[in-house]
Amino acid sequence: PFGQGKRRCVGSALAMFEAPLVLALMLKDHQVEIVEKDVHPDLLITLRPKNTLTVRVTKNDQLVEVK
Repeated sequence: PFGQGKRRCVGSALAMFEAPLVLALMLKDHQVEIVEKDVHPDLLITLRPKNTLTVRVTKNDQLVEVK
């Protein structure tokens, strides 16, 4: 997403460092639970689910579903 070569985005290193940090800060007071218990892995270069993975994120009695 950041391009390559001479026209590479100057903020790509910061974005790649900052994204997991922001995610960790957002989720530190939350609980993440997989809604579907029947998850089938897709064995590519990285391990990922074959279909969309639905999770439930809860915080302070508020419920948010993310697909």
